[in-house]
Amino acid sequence: MVKHIVLLSFKDSISTQTIDSVIRLFQHISSSVSGVLNFEYGLNVCNESCKAKYSHCIVIDFRSELAKERYLVHKEHIQLKERLLKIASDIDVVDINLLTN
Repeated sequence: MVKHIVLLSFKDSISTQTIDSVIRLFQHISSSVSGVLNFEYGLNVCNESCKAKYSHCIVIDFRSELAKERYLVHKEHIQLKERLLKIASDIDVVDINLLTN
């Protein structure tokens, strides 16, 4: 299984409605691509002194690396990525290939 983790913050000028619409797009794409096992989204509520600069986190679980690759080249994902790059102040992506013992 591969976890696709998107950490992001939005520019101050971006409305809550715009942020919500972007999250709905993530959900929509996740539900329409074969091999997506789970979609999670939340706000960063960490109160530790090392708190990251990100305000939002999205986690998408894929059945395999192939499923993740299908998602990444999906037309709607490419459009979402272009939109995010315009409205995000910070964004990082981490993909974790979970290993089992």
